[in-house]
Amino acid sequence: MRLFLAIDIPQTIKTSLSQQLNDLQKKHAVFNWVQEQNYHMTLQFFGETQKIKGIIDKIKIALFEQEQFYLYATHLDLFMDKRIIIYVDFNREKSLEQLIKNVRSTFEEEFYETKKFTPHITVSRSSIPSKQQYFHLQKKIRMRNIELEFQVTELSLFESIQNGKKSHYRKIKTFPLLDRI
Repeated sequence: MRLFLAIDIPQTIKTSLSQQLNDLQKKHAVFNWVQEQNYHMTLQFFGETQKIKGIIDKIKIALFEQEQFYLYATHLDLFMDKRIIIYVDFNREKSLEQLIKNVRSTFEEEFYETKKFTPHITVSRSSIPSKQQYFHLQKKIRMRNIELEFQVTELSLFESIQNGKKSHYRKIKTFPLLDRI
């Protein structure tokens, strides 16, 4: 199973984000846009593994005394790797930073993560023919503000199921956070 721990975005927020991206999706229909039901914020990627029970037990340890918190989106941004990734960028929150630190230290022996964590929701993946087009797109994307705010009350362990070029995410387990807000 291909597993990851994530913040599942509330449906009202998914709908709002989809509406805010609607005109961009129409202008760039050739891009591979993430389906609304698949919006999430990945916190830890486990990859292909059968160690579900061990992962669940360790997540419970990492989340011990983790309180609920709020996330605030700022704007769209993008980066280029093997392809272009367009994502919603978020303010850095102390609660989220501590959560990431706890999760990564709990899993560092089995699933060591070298990338710096950037809170984001991926909304599109695509290839682009030239660097000029990338820079032109970058200029347009970075001017796009995204207005989202939501309370994180739980985390979810997901299985990623590939169906051709599309992914489907199945929720395996939910982990409620402490309600002290």
